[in-house]
Amino acid sequence: IDRQILNGMYASASSYNCGATAGKISGGFNLGATGGSAVQVTKTNILDYIVDAETVLNEQNIPVDNRYIIMPAYFYGLLEKSDLRSALFTGDTSNKVLRNGLAGRIANFDIYVSNNIQKVSDTYDSWPIIFGHKVALTFASQLVKNETLPNPESFGNLMRGLQVYGYNVVKPDALGYIWAKK
Repeated sequence: IDRQILNGMYASASSYNCGATAGKISGGFNLGATGGSAVQVTKTNILDYIVDAETVLNEQNIPVDNRYIIMPAYFYGLLEKSDLRSALFTGDTSNKVLRNGLAGRIANFDIYVSNNIQKVSDTYDSWPIIFGHKVALTFASQLVKNETLPNPESFGNLMRGLQVYGYNVVKPDALGYIWAKK
């Protein structure tokens, strides 16, 4: 379910929240695109791209609470190696990035890491770093048929069921992505 949603939802993002001219008001942010136009994300500029994503949502008047950014593990590693690590030396005990692996919040985003975002091999290997607000997406799931059956390999019973689900991007202005390459 995660893989299908993560790899399908970003395509419905507002055109103001992605591409080489992102930003509804300014059009001044290059967030990359497929076909060889991905932006090079490094440990020295990853924080800049996160702040650019924040500004793009600000230009759409999206509330600052309940924002998220979802990135592949490679880019999360760059984030941990970035200037953010200097918080370790300041004695900032609220920064959890280097202390227990939880990313916490950066630039009004809750940071999530997922290996379910698929790499695209066009000119370069690249990935979407998806950002948005919780109002962008709706999701429903239900177990419609359930049954128990004896476990053939041990004592007890097994349960199996049919799960159906669906999702839809209902507010494209609250969703965007950075098309990033290593």
